[in-house]
Amino acid sequence: MKEYIFDRTTGEFIREQEAHLNPLESKKQGADVYLLSANGTTIQPPEKLEGYAVIWNGTEWEQIEDHRGETVWKSHKESMEIREMGPIPTGWTHDQPEKPVTADDYDAAMEAHLLATRVARGYTLREPSPTYDNSPNARWASDAVDWKAFFTAVLEYGLAVQNEYAATGKAPSLDEFKAGLPRMNWTAR
Repeated sequence: MKEYIFDRTTGEFIREQEAHLNPLESKKQGADVYLLSANGTTIQPPEKLEGYAVIWNGTEWEQIEDHRGETVWKSHKESMEIREMGPIPTGWTHDQPEKPVTADDYDAAMEAHLLATRVARGYTLREPSPTYDNSPNARWASDAVDWKAFFTAVLEYGLAVQNEYAATGKAPSLDEFKAGLPRMNWTAR
């Protein structure tokens, strides 16, 4: 006869084993009587489902969600390892939430965009200065005019995103914000 052993504390199925015959009781009753472990039953457990533990509740076997050893997240920086059987606690998820985008992130994206635009044009130390718009160098004069319009467009875009957030509470992801930044079209080639 098989007996099914469970953990004394959690009730979790551990293994099956052969039950031992009780020779004195068997002889006394004239039939086979088996000794059962204190943490054993003759009721066969069900096939374990993926993500569940098979638990003896004192009367029958049941399947309980089992996420032990898994990491769950409440925010982009708050996580914990599940140590007990049961469902994932409310408000926690397996997926680490993205770090919320801050105004500083948007500002840094605008600064990086402005710098990349300057560098791509060959300006390494400073943007095409607005004071160059009367320069005898035609390219510098043209770039200075273009730069003013471009710089203004970038700042207006950032302000529009900020105003949209204030009005609706919705803000683009950082990737969406970067994709929406105005592009420079230099007049002089």
